[in-house]
Amino acid sequence: MRECGECTLCCKMAKINTYKSPEGKYCKHCEINKGCKIYVDRPYECSSFECAWLKGNIPEKFYPKNCGFLVEQITNNVCAIIVDPIYKNKWDTPELEELTDIMKTKGISSVINSGYIKLANNMTVSDAQKSVLNFMRNRNYG
Repeated sequence: MRECGECTLCCKMAKINTYKSPEGKYCKHCEINKGCKIYVDRPYECSSFECAWLKGNIPEKFYPKNCGFLVEQITNNVCAIIVDPIYKNKWDTPELEELTDIMKTKGISSVINSGYIKLANNMTVSDAQKSVLNFMRNRNYG
């Protein structure tokens, strides 16, 4: 079982509606590299979140804190890769290409958000639009 450890990237990348946290900025309750200061009382939108790395669905080497992006499964066949804004050019790296290739072998297409959307693994626009809309409704990533 994996643990978040020092990773707090989801506290930065998710817009927490409960606290009106700004997109791409750490939640006011996040102690960077440590975790949530209100962990026991955190809102459901936080307590229900588990990235693909934490679930063990992607290789250990893609620990979000170290690689600069986190991955969330949107549907059974689509995942979102959300790149930290400080690594805005990360969308076009061999590391990210390797991850999208891994996901493709599992039958999962990737939507990459790095300030704009990039489609990976021959995903059609209509599939991407449906997936991104559903994803945004559920998670509100910036």
